[in-house]
Amino acid sequence: MIFLARMLLFLVFSSCTIKHSFVTPTYEELEKNKLKKIVHYLKPFKSEKSIKNLYYQISRAYISHHKEYLLITAKRATKLENIKKLCKLNKKADGILISQFEKIDDSKNSIEMRLKSSLYNCPNQKLIWQTIAENSYAKKEDDLKVLTSSYVGKLGTKVENHVAPFYQITRKLFDTLPNPKLTEDEEEEKLELDSQST
Repeated sequence: MIFLARMLLFLVFSSCTIKHSFVTPTYEELEKNKLKKIVHYLKPFKSEKSIKNLYYQISRAYISHHKEYLLITAKRATKLENIKKLCKLNKKADGILISQFEKIDDSKNSIEMRLKSSLYNCPNQKLIWQTIAENSYAKKEDDLKVLTSSYVGKLGTKVENHVAPFYQITRKLFDTLPNPKLTEDEEEEKLELDSQST
């Protein structure tokens, strides 16, 4: 029985996408009402230009449509910068969100990925949230055919096998990111910002 229980635990955790997730204990009391405007940086990773553009677009769209943050802009980072400097470069931002693929292996029938994202508070450069997601995803999924066709139309056929995996790992990762509480004026501002990203 003990062996079977251990095997069950192994199977559950081995198939789990979220490998690590952290939210600062002060979030509900402090950052939830203050950290609202963010800039998202995507660190460079080795791949075709169209595939880099694909993740840039998928991550921006997911944050805009499924999270409550006011996404000022999303940028491709050219090199690693410290948080204090990034905040100075983006004076309107309350926080900096940084995402980085630590692994992408598309040599098999599925794509194996490890994606890490971290949110920092600009006033004190404090780490507010961080999640690491890792799993293998099928290159094509019936439920995401329309989404795949849309990105293929924008970026070409080279991205076809990456749309579903990128979307799935992005969804699972950013679903662990807590949402800020927006005022009515901020909700209107978000609608305007989100319309610019479509």
